Amino acid sequence: MPDQPSLVFGKIKHRKSGTSQKLKAMVDGKWLWIELEGGELKSTPEAWATFGLYPAMTTGSRIRLRDQPSPDKVWAANTKALMEKMTGWWGGKIPKIVTDQRPGWRRRFGLERRPRKRLLFFSGGVDSFHALYEMIRQGTPPDALLFVDGFDIDLTDTAKSEVYLSALDEIRSHHRIKLLRLKTNLRKMPFYRKCSWNNTHGLAMAGVAHLISGYGEIYVSSSFETIRDIPYGSRWDVDVLFSSGSKRFHHVGSGILRATKLTDLCHDPLVQRHLRVCWRGRGPRKNCGECEKCLRTELNVMASGQQERFSCFDHPEPLACRFARIEAKLDPLVRMWQAAKDQSLPPDLDLAVKAMLRRSLDKEPSVPKELASERAEIESLVRYCGYEGELAFES
Repeated sequence: MPDQPSLVFGKIKHRKSGTSQKLKAMVDGKWLWIELEGGELKSTPEAWATFGLYPAMTTGSRIRLRDQPSPDKVWAANTKALMEKMTGWWGGKIPKIVTDQRPGWRRRFGLERRPRKRLLFFSGGVDSFHALYEMIRQGTPPDALLFVDGFDIDLTDTAKSEVYLSALDEIRSHHRIKLLRLKTNLRKMPFYRKCSWNNTHGLAMAGVAHLISGYGEIYVSSSFETIRDIPYGSRWDVDVLFSSGSKRFHHVGSGILRATKLTDLCHDPLVQRHLRVCWRGRGPRKNCGECEKCLRTELNVMASGQQERFSCFDHPEPLACRFARIEAKLDPLVRMWQAAKDQSLPPDLDLAVKAMLRRSLDKEPSVPKELASERAEIESLVRYCGYEGELAFES
C-alpha cells in the first residue's frame, strides 16, 4: 500500500521590521507568507492546519506540522464537526493532523486566555459595512478592522489596493477604529491555487485570524442569508466552527437580506463614497461597473433613490448599455431579479435587464439541486423576464 501523501508546513520563520511583521512557512517547496502592518503576528498550529484542511480533504492527504505543538482541544473538536459538514457537501476525506511537539497543558485543553479585543474582517462591501454598524449599534464596536490584500484583490493590483486603503483610512478615522492591513500569497500557492475560492475563503480568513495576536473575538460578515441553505465556505453554521480556545468566531448579519442592508446603508456618506462590491475589476476604480455584482448593486441603489450620491459607482456608460453586455449564473440571476422586480425601471433599462435574464437562462441547462430551495423564486424570475425555454430542476 502506498504511503499516504502529506501536506507539510515547516521551516517557520518570523521577521519584524518597524511596524510590519512577516511569518513564512515552507509548503511543498514554496514559501507561504503572511505580512501584517499595524499588529502582531504569532505562529500557531491552528493557523497552519486551518490553511491545509480543504486541500488535504480533497487530495486524501494528511497535514504535518513541523516544530509545532498539536492544535488545542477546542479547535480539534470544532474542526471535526466542520470537516464532517464539508465532506458531506463536497466529498473527500477528513485529514489527520500530525505534529512533532507535545503541547503544554493549557494549549492541550484549550485553556489559553482569550483576549477580549474584537477584530472585524472588512472588505468595504455591503455586508462588511452592515456588520460594522451593527456592532456599533449593539455597543460592541470592533477594536480593529482587518483588510486583506491577496484574497479578492490580487497582490499585483496595487492601484486598486492603494485607492481602497485611502478609503479605509477615512472610514477608520471617522469611527476611531484601528486598521490592520494584511498581505498574503496564500491563493497563489500551488497547494491552494486549484481549490474553489467559494469553498475555501472562510478557511483562509480563519487561518490568518489565528495568526494575529491580541484579538480573541473575530467577526465575519455574512455572505448570504440563513434562508439560503447552500454549501459555502463561510456561513452562519460554518464560521463559528473556526473557533479555538483563544479565538472565538462570530458570524454577523445572516438574518437580513442584502438588499435590506443596502437600503439601511444608502444614506450614509461613507458608504456612498467608499462602498466596494467588486472583486473582478482591476485598476484604481473601486467598482468596475461591468460585472453582474456591480450592476445588481446599482439596481439596489436605484431603489433607494440615492444613486446620484454614490460616487463609488462612476462608470461613464448608462446602466442599460452595460446590461446589454453581461450574462450571469443562475444564483446571481435570482438576486438580480429581486433587485429589479419591485421597481419601475426606465423603459430602456427594463428591456435590457429582462433581455439579460433571458440570455443568461439560455445558458443554464438545468437548475442544480443545491438551489432547490429557491424553486419558487426561479419560477417567478422566468415569468418576470418572459423566458420561453425549458428549465429542468435536478432532483
